[in-house]
Amino acid sequence: MGRRAVFDPTDRDLFNEQRQRFDWSLLQNGTVFRYDTRFQLDSAGSRLADLAYVVHRIDAHDWTSVDDMYDAFAQAMAYPRSYGGSTSAFSDVFADVGTYVFGSDPGTTGTVLAIAGFDTLVNLDHRTAHLILDHFAREARLAGLYAHPMLCLVESVT
Repeated sequence: MGRRAVFDPTDRDLFNEQRQRFDWSLLQNGTVFRYDTRFQLDSAGSRLADLAYVVHRIDAHDWTSVDDMYDAFAQAMAYPRSYGGSTSAFSDVFADVGTYVFGSDPGTTGTVLAIAGFDTLVNLDHRTAHLILDHFAREARLAGLYAHPMLCLVESVT
């Protein structure tokens, strides 16, 4: 059985119901979102988990190097650490998440990456922090073509 669109405009009553969901309010505006506090990030992640999204929660507060980021992503999304050791490799990582190779499940609504303490990465390597979000956004747009909504939520004060 193939995947179905998460939001179905062909059934007007159902679509009106679907547009009241939290994920609609996010996905209609993009795929990457910033929250000011950990509480807001955790609340958003919980609301998406309640809608049957796989939510990968990563805490960046204790990172002391970019390598810590690579380790945390590999552990959270269950792929070999050797797979992604550069920002360029993250396009492949997120593409594979989008096509259900790892870190996602076609039996769920979609996939969420929730990163607490994103400012830690920004302070370690500003360029890498922004490239990660850019790569995620591009691959999430492509995953949407496969009826796989992907969201990246970050807690950041900057």
